[in-house]
Amino acid sequence: CGRQHDRKRLPEPSADVGGRMMHLSPVLAILLWMDALVPKAPWRSTFVETAQAIDDACESDMRCAAVLTAIGYHESRFNPEAVGDNGQSVGVWQLSRSWRPEASVGGHARVARGLVSRSFRICSTAPLEERLNWFAAGGVGCRSERGAKASRTRWYLAKQLLRSAP
Repeated sequence: CGRQHDRKRLPEPSADVGGRMMHLSPVLAILLWMDALVPKAPWRSTFVETAQAIDDACESDMRCAAVLTAIGYHESRFNPEAVGDNGQSVGVWQLSRSWRPEASVGGHARVARGLVSRSFRICSTAPLEERLNWFAAGGVGCRSERGAKASRTRWYLAKQLLRSAP
């Protein structure tokens, strides 16, 4: 992959406080991941809302949170105002306007989680690292090489994040 985040040490989700290990909440762990990946984002003030939206959509499941965090990083660097694909994809997870995501970051996170689940079902016979292919390729199937490559890079980052999960 060779991207800058591959060389960064991600934050540990626990801290030594007065000689006792204190585990961080899922929202704080997600927020630390985001900050480590994009420390100087001009939209950094939106990170708390995005981290909360990820946790809510994932119901505190850190595997799900790592996947949504990895997708958000690769798609927009967590920018809720990002627009791509000639105006057809919007928000943190670059959701197609045709999927009619709610306007809020929380609504986008819920739609993204549903689409990730759908991608896993549609691509269920693919290797685990390529099951985000349908999502990454914009809903065009599981045989896209571009989608498979994007799926692998997102999955690689999700696994790195999970190594530091609470």
